[in-house]
Amino acid sequence: MDLPEILARLDKLEDAFLSGLQEVRSIKGEIQKKTNGNPTLEPLLEAEEVAKLLGVEVGYVYSQARTKRFRPSS
Repeated sequence: MDLPEILARLDKLEDAFLSGLQEVRSIKGEIQKKTNGNPTLEPLLEAEEVAKLLGVEVGYVYSQARTKRFRPSS
């Protein structure tokens, strides 16, 4: 295989790679738009919503979030 043939093959490979990369970025952008940047794809609740659902004070939700644990009081 001569040098011009190798360079031509490398050019084709580079074009294919860049095309694939562009497609990956496009799909990633679509996913981010649909999830509003939330990578879990699940909507998150606000602290006020959590407090209401659990029947606790909002401050308690915040304090538990800071300690990364939650145990609702009876």
